[in-house]
This record gives sequence, C-alpha cells and structure tokens, in this order.
Amino acid sequence: MKNRNQAKADEMRSHIEACSKSGSTVTDYCTQNGIVKSCYYYWHKKLSDENKSAGFVAVNVESRSLVEISY
Repeated sequence: MKNRNQAKADEMRSHIEACSKSGSTVTDYCTQNGIVKSCYYYWHKKLSDENKSAGFVAVNVESRSLVEISY
C-alpha cells in the first residue's frame, strides 16, 4: 500500500499534467479543481526536481580528441 505522501504526489502529478493539457491558466485550473495555488506550485517544483539528475554524467570522447574540462 502506498504511503500518504506518495498518494498525494501521484494525485498532484495527475493535476499538473491535466493543467498543462487543459490550456487553462494555473489560477483557473486550481480554482476549478479546488486546489490551493501555492500547493500546486509546491508539488510542481518538488516533482520536477525529482526528474533532474544530479552528479556526474558519462562523456564519450574519441581517443585523439582535444578535451577541456571546466569545473
């Protein structure tokens, strides 16, 4: 059984997708669906941050290529 936070994340993910497909503004969508706009944006940020990868990224380099690495 999913925990409460995961269930809320799934619910808000569905709302975020529906809002983007609806063509409505976030304000209008939230009003029509009884969602507090700040809650919508909280979950939008939280869920979009989950999709970002952090850390190192593998890079394939040809054996005789000139490479510059900046940190």
